[in-house]
Amino acid sequence: MQKEVAVMIDTLYGTVFHRLRTNKNITLQTIENATGISNSFVSRFERGRSDITLTKLMPLLKAIHVPYPEFFFEYTYGRLADPADSPAAIRAKLAAFLTPLDDNLTTGFTLRSEHYEEAIALAAKQKARFQAEPSQTNLLMLAFFRGLAHYLQTEYTTAHPAAAGAIPPDTGTPILRHYLLTVDDWGSYEITLFVMAAVLFTPAENLQLLRQGYRKSQRLGISRTFTTLQFQLLFSDFTVLLARRAWPEAQAVLTMMTERPSDDLTERNLTLFARGWLQIRQGQRTAGEKTCRQALAIFRILGADESAALWETYLTGILAEPPSQFILLNLDF
Repeated sequence: MQKEVAVMIDTLYGTVFHRLRTNKNITLQTIENATGISNSFVSRFERGRSDITLTKLMPLLKAIHVPYPEFFFEYTYGRLADPADSPAAIRAKLAAFLTPLDDNLTTGFTLRSEHYEEAIALAAKQKARFQAEPSQTNLLMLAFFRGLAHYLQTEYTTAHPAAAGAIPPDTGTPILRHYLLTVDDWGSYEITLFVMAAVLFTPAENLQLLRQGYRKSQRLGISRTFTTLQFQLLFSDFTVLLARRAWPEAQAVLTMMTERPSDDLTERNLTLFARGWLQIRQGQRTAGEKTCRQALAIFRILGADESAALWETYLTGILAEPPSQFILLNLDF
């Protein structure tokens, strides 16, 4: 007997399915004829009175001509969106909901050396969570916060020698490095984990992990749903390496972005902006600013005025004295 998998117990699934079905004027009897699943069962599912498995859900979606990524988007949208929300607010809610990491990483934690005590407190909180539920996910989050606390405390001590105290050894970053190097494939979880932790690795380690992760996540590029994820991996890490003043490694990542096969105009334009950004950081201010402004002009030609304004703001910070050290962990495409 074939085993049923992944029971859906959230009644909103049925509500979303009912809306999509009735919007297309498809009757319950038509679905029964197409799938062999009784109309009484589908009716109970729509009213939240029956659970459903993926084995049954997939043919039901096919019967109403809805691809499963669209269905799960509609579900997530229905769960999070408010009629008063702007498109930008909805995108932000979706991004936070879909981030496959700890809640603490979606609440605006700021990466500054003076926050090392906050990172230590978060590590202690995560330790208690891991002790209560010793899962791999909780272990990796504990490793992240321990590595982050060590990094921030080291940075703070370097900048304030008079406040120097004993810095405990970094017991977190080696765990993250081992996991990312040994896992067979990188999905959205591994990409997000690396992007969040990239600053913890030395530039040489960072580039090694990035190259392996990019290779191990190639299959994601086949799907339009995830086609920008690899580029976000590259661009985010590029900004980390710029902040670390790791010019050779930043140039290597820029080369990966440039050589990446893509017909996405936003990706191509952000790569152009990145080229100018690196030029500015390496002292070629005039040439770099010109390159960045070319990218801004292209955004405007494409009608992406909102993007042009956003990257104009970044450019202002990049050209400031002293320059702002942006680390962009998430790009809003």
